[in-house]
Amino acid sequence: MGETLAASIPRVLILGANGRIGRLLRLVWGTGARFQLDPVWQCRNPVQGDSTQCIALDFMADPDGLIKAMTGSDCVLVLAGVTPGLGVAEARFADNSRIAQAVLDAAMIAKPARVFLTSSAAVYGVASAGLDGHAETGATQPAAPYGLSKLHMEQVAAAHPFARTTCLRIGNVAGADQLLGPGLRSLIALDVFPGGNGPLRSYLGPKALADILASLIRAPMPLPPVLNVGGDDAVDMLDLVVAAGMRIQRRDAPDGLPERVALDTHLLQRHITLPKGTSDAATIVQDWQDVTRGNAI
Repeated sequence: MGETLAASIPRVLILGANGRIGRLLRLVWGTGARFQLDPVWQCRNPVQGDSTQCIALDFMADPDGLIKAMTGSDCVLVLAGVTPGLGVAEARFADNSRIAQAVLDAAMIAKPARVFLTSSAAVYGVASAGLDGHAETGATQPAAPYGLSKLHMEQVAAAHPFARTTCLRIGNVAGADQLLGPGLRSLIALDVFPGGNGPLRSYLGPKALADILASLIRAPMPLPPVLNVGGDDAVDMLDLVVAAGMRIQRRDAPDGLPERVALDTHLLQRHITLPKGTSDAATIVQDWQDVTRGNAI
């Protein structure tokens, strides 16, 4: 086993607390007491009335402020970044590498025990996968600019002299994705394959993700430079929609759409124990509903 974090309750600086995953994580972690963590949340524009206080800091414009915020932290979790969305220009995705560079430069001075950069399963793109899904040592072939930007971000991290960095290739997170995320609709158009199933994808509920991240923060060091973060198997998106009680408009899956895109999480499971039910659609939907309805703990 490797060295553990010095602090019994690690101080964790979370950059990007107002993003999709950040908002969900704040609902679950809160003050961090249940998870034996001391989270410090950062966002550029704190929202009035938030139950979880946020440091107001534009760290890309204030590198000294970032070093100050990072100093004394045992761990830095970087959720900040540019994600796909309506009106997001392709050129903006280059900010993902710039953010990584800025954070790791600050880490050289502030010296946290470890830094986690959030990457994405999108780095695998259309690459061939093994029987258990895409493995960290497998091929990457991003199919879109976002995935390419995350792969470039990982390359920045690999070349940086701050060595205690792990890039987390996170799959879909219920409540932060296009299926169950913002703009949720009562009628969902879903691609269906000849066998009657929908797309099979790696999914996690927000509580399961929070559990995994907390376990990684407290895990013995060192961790691998890249880790897949997902459940123990892919989930049928059709089952997720049914479990959420939404109406479905079935349509034939188009040619070229992958039926199964799964993350191989064997390496992750060498370091932590996955929460139960990570590949069960009903459990994932209940997890998401508990968080969004205020029953996260």
